[in-house]
Amino acid sequence: MRIENSHQGFTLIETIVAFAVLFGALVGPIALITHGLSKARTSQNVLVAANLAQEGLELVRAVRENNNLCDILNQQTAYQWNNNPAGAAPLGTGSNNLYTFNIASTSQINCKPPGGSDILVTTPEPTEDPDCATKPLKLDTNQRYAYSGTPTPFARCITICVPPNASPCNATNDSDIPASDQMEIITTMSWKEFDQPRSFILRERLYNWR
Repeated sequence: MRIENSHQGFTLIETIVAFAVLFGALVGPIALITHGLSKARTSQNVLVAANLAQEGLELVRAVRENNNLCDILNQQTAYQWNNNPAGAAPLGTGSNNLYTFNIASTSQINCKPPGGSDILVTTPEPTEDPDCATKPLKLDTNQRYAYSGTPTPFARCITICVPPNASPCNATNDSDIPASDQMEIITTMSWKEFDQPRSFILRERLYNWR
């Protein structure tokens, strides 16, 4: 008597072929998902860098506006338009013209008029720092990008030149405005993404409107 087994299994070759087909079907979607996640991270970093760069420009603008406001309040010219509230050389006329701004740190300038009472104006405080590119911004307890707290991958350097053709801006001065009334600002954001250096740059020119 012969007993036949009606249950047939997969051979080794059939199993390998089945796994190969399954693997091939999965490779495409997995690669697409990985690429999408990489692009999402890149877009997020560029968005953060763009906002931090704009913030840098606005901090410089705030210093100029507060200086001009103080010049009006104190009824004299004690504060030139590019005065450094930290007490150093006027903005854009330093030894290297590279600055950091710590949003968590401010100065007060006294705009007291002759014979009047103190008028204190709070203003951002710049620090001339040639090593700004090596100092990462950090998230503080208030979730602000400052220089204390949790490190982030971003570093910010703000280059300020008065006049614009000064080093390292080396821009062209506007011919119809006094050179000393022009300020070139370059905000450079730098970070690493997948071990590759990335950067984002914003450039703007401010003027002494007084």
